[in-house]
Amino acid sequence: MIMFLKVVEIFLSMKARAIELLKQFTRKRNVYLTQRGNKSILISLKIAKTMGFKKVLVQDQGGWITYLQYPERLGMSMVKLKTDFGLIEPNELSKHIDEESVLLVNSLSGYFADQPMGLIYAMCKQKNAFLINDASGSIGTENASIGDVIIGSFGEGKPIHIEYGGFIAFDDN
Repeated sequence: MIMFLKVVEIFLSMKARAIELLKQFTRKRNVYLTQRGNKSILISLKIAKTMGFKKVLVQDQGGWITYLQYPERLGMSMVKLKTDFGLIEPNELSKHIDEESVLLVNSLSGYFADQPMGLIYAMCKQKNAFLINDASGSIGTENASIGDVIIGSFGEGKPIHIEYGGFIAFDDN
């Protein structure tokens, strides 16, 4: 029993350290670990829906498969933004973004191209839209700290690879 308790103590210590590191990387006050990156996507969209957002904007390239599945499942409309090899074009975004919009974007599109996250966030704020930043690939960079909610995955092929799990980070309680 003592050995089991020691293992639990070590695990909880590691979990607390991981959360503190993610708070630093995302610059958010609150970080919760999830079972999967997909769960982080779903939770963040549910949060947006409860806040009154009705439309999800996603990039047509460089995102993730559940970006396309979850909006419909939640009864939210979806718009695929035309991109330049996964990079969001500001003119395209301005055509579709409004106060009912959630922009779900991978800040390192296709794991090779940095989104212009500063500009994107400014456009979202100007229109009172909600920005969900999938920082699975950009964690540890400036882009991983830009957005209303930052999400990520620790799955295979990710910069933080522990084979399972994800996170959701935000400031507002």
